[in-house]
Amino acid sequence: MIPKKNRLNSFFFKNFLRKGSVIDTPLFSLRLIQHKNDDFRVTVTVSKKVARKATERNLLKRRFLSVVAQTAQHLKKDTSYIFLLKKEAALADFKTIKSLVVDTINKQN
Repeated sequence: MIPKKNRLNSFFFKNFLRKGSVIDTPLFSLRLIQHKNDDFRVTVTVSKKVARKATERNLLKRRFLSVVAQTAQHLKKDTSYIFLLKKEAALADFKTIKSLVVDTINKQN
């Protein structure tokens, strides 16, 4: 679980969605935004187009946030991370998600 101080709230999310650099992968798009805070911030977004049922969307969010929590030491402290999941993420298993997220985070560093 990501601590509340490291979660991106809706106010910042709306402002940051238009800015920053984008890294596209087969399972998600990652938006990176530099900010002046001391800690990193993370959010995962799953639209209804990806998974119709709320339980499926919540499962995907929990999987991605679990991987991010495990790799938190590799995240830059002054950056916000917005994961926008794609339809392929609903079909991926946990191992695939973990390897792709870890590779993407390591590449951006």
